[in-house]
Amino acid sequence: MKAVILAGGMGTRLQPLTSRLPKPMVPLLNKPVLEYVVEYLQQYGVTDVLMALCWKSSVIEQHFGDGEEFGVNITYLKEKTPLGTAGCLQLGEHLLNEAFLVVSGDTISNFDLHAAIQSHKSSDCIGTVFGVSKSQTGEYGSMITHSSGRILNFMEKPYRTEVYSEYINAGMYIFEPDVFHYISSDEPQDICKDILPLLLERGIHMFKAKGYWSDIGSHSEYKAAQFDLLDGIVDLSPKCLLNTDSKNKICIGEGAVIEKGTVLEGPVLIGKGTIIEKGCKIGPYTAIGEGSHIAAGSRIEGSICWSHQQIHSCTHVIGSVLGSFCEIKAFSVLNNGSVLGENVVMEGENVVKEHVRVWPATRVAKGTHLEDTFSAKYFPEKEVFCSKGRIDFSMEEGGTIKAVKLAQAFSAACGKTGVIAASDGSALSALVTNLFTDSLRSFGCPIYLEEDPVPPSALRYGCYKFHRMGAYAFSTGQVCSILLFDGAGQVLPAEMEKSIESHYSKATLVSSKITGTKTRISGLAKEQDHSLRSEGIGESSNSGPSYGLEMDSLSYRFYRDLMEESFIVKLEPADFSKGPALIFRLNEREQTLELKGAHGDLPITPSIISEIFNHRFKLPEVETPIQLLASLLKEIEEDSLHKEKLCLYSKAACQHVSCRSGHESRVLSRLISDEEFDRIRLSEGINIHHGEGNWTRIASLKNESVLSIITMDQRPEEALKTNEVYSKKIKHFQK
Repeated sequence: MKAVILAGGMGTRLQPLTSRLPKPMVPLLNKPVLEYVVEYLQQYGVTDVLMALCWKSSVIEQHFGDGEEFGVNITYLKEKTPLGTAGCLQLGEHLLNEAFLVVSGDTISNFDLHAAIQSHKSSDCIGTVFGVSKSQTGEYGSMITHSSGRILNFMEKPYRTEVYSEYINAGMYIFEPDVFHYISSDEPQDICKDILPLLLERGIHMFKAKGYWSDIGSHSEYKAAQFDLLDGIVDLSPKCLLNTDSKNKICIGEGAVIEKGTVLEGPVLIGKGTIIEKGCKIGPYTAIGEGSHIAAGSRIEGSICWSHQQIHSCTHVIGSVLGSFCEIKAFSVLNNGSVLGENVVMEGENVVKEHVRVWPATRVAKGTHLEDTFSAKYFPEKEVFCSKGRIDFSMEEGGTIKAVKLAQAFSAACGKTGVIAASDGSALSALVTNLFTDSLRSFGCPIYLEEDPVPPSALRYGCYKFHRMGAYAFSTGQVCSILLFDGAGQVLPAEMEKSIESHYSKATLVSSKITGTKTRISGLAKEQDHSLRSEGIGESSNSGPSYGLEMDSLSYRFYRDLMEESFIVKLEPADFSKGPALIFRLNEREQTLELKGAHGDLPITPSIISEIFNHRFKLPEVETPIQLLASLLKEIEEDSLHKEKLCLYSKAACQHVSCRSGHESRVLSRLISDEEFDRIRLSEGINIHHGEGNWTRIASLKNESVLSIITMDQRPEEALKTNEVYSKKIKHFQK
């Protein structure tokens, strides 16, 4: 069997390490990642290798040559422009006339390749995807499979709350030559996004790969892979790191000099020819490349230092990554998460704060502290979004600077798109809005600034009407939050969120020769009020309002007068002791609508409305909470059957079940496997149908280690029983 290694990626998330080096050539324990991949293939007798190259291709060609030194024969497929993971395969179509293997050039594994090939042959499918079990929060694409192993659905990097499978795509495939019928030669294509969904009807198999697997997509994953190898991984780690306890795992390369008085605490790997002077403490979990010199009294711990380092005396390097040929002069400190590109020079007495990145060939003056500055590329790797489409800025933690950085990342991800901006009118919100929008203008984005305070839903209505993206700011104490919406007025899709987070993390440079325009507008709230009144909101009835409405402070401020004709309106927390027939809860800050139920608050979303009314409900053009409420009121006033169904939903069984953090996707995956797939609909959770009008919805909640279970049944007492069945399943699947 022939293999294609995909080695053309730029590795932007690993910058500055990949600014001058292609990602597959980044070293793991002083050996390029790509070398591990080639050795893996050769170990299983796959010696005819096609290597797809693009970014910095000459570096890879010079290292591997024709492959003879590595026991393989290499044919290079060179992309003039990036063709994508699928498009590049066409360059080798004439050489691939039987089943072939596709492997990512920036992952390492020790899967049983013979077992995978046999599994593919037995499946009679056009393709096989290597799936690996991994707890995740949406950073990887996942797969939902039938018990036979046939893949039913793909989910490409979903929201954390919409991860329904424990199996992720490991970036390894076996394809039959027929796959080329599905690959276009006219445009770049991606295997995951463009090709695999097309192959579902032909049949795609998942091989449940067992063993070690690691993707080095980010700095944290890169370090984690190094530490795993230092711990000892069969068929991957050097022999000197196997079969010994951690403290004794010390590998010292040929010609290395370790002076007396040096403390080495394993696991540690020292490259050949490296000199470590007396009084140094190295390790644990440290790798130092060849030809380096570590001067007396220095401490290096939990760090990866590439080759030819010059570390002067009394320097501390903690939890950091250093590219080749760096020079760190005396009494400097590099803190956890800092990353230095190649050829960086620090003149001494420097301090690099956590997660600061320093670009290649940067010279840092003596005594300089690199903190939260653009020049040092300080961008923490934690999530930017705290919930769907929402970013919080704490003024006590540099929120104003974060707003400017967010604008840069937004521009890099979304281009010079027009943005409508609005706020709740507070001084802090106005400050952050101006910082964010003026920064966007400097990157070429035209801005339409609403002059009057408005609620978020009014901005969303404007986004829909004018086909512009939107940014809304509101404040709570010393924290200001920005809500981002797309050009249809919807919360940002997961793919766009991840793109913004990626550009934020790597500090993508954005420039524009022309400053974006700034147009002041007004009337968004009036436009929305007109739309709401057309749905009947604000009209009084002879009998008076018969429904309750509890609002958060933002909703109450903007909607109280309008809603009082149709609802009994109260500010949260509210007491409706007289018990209106239905009580709703509107929260503009969280952009949520709920129905107070007999067993707890029940979410009302477009997906759930479709379930309640069996898809016989016309959703509003803009699916904001206030628009959903207006549409619901109109429907239940005009159709008694719809009112009965909503009243039945208020009696739905509802409970939250604890789930071990990081195990949500595994539990949801097993719940899906335990049901007939034609009874399941995946939207904002797992929706399991039990018959006409009867269903259960199970969903994870962001930042909470719980799963929500809602069961609606024509017989409310049966809903409680069914709900409890799924509660027990969730607890069982965690054992």
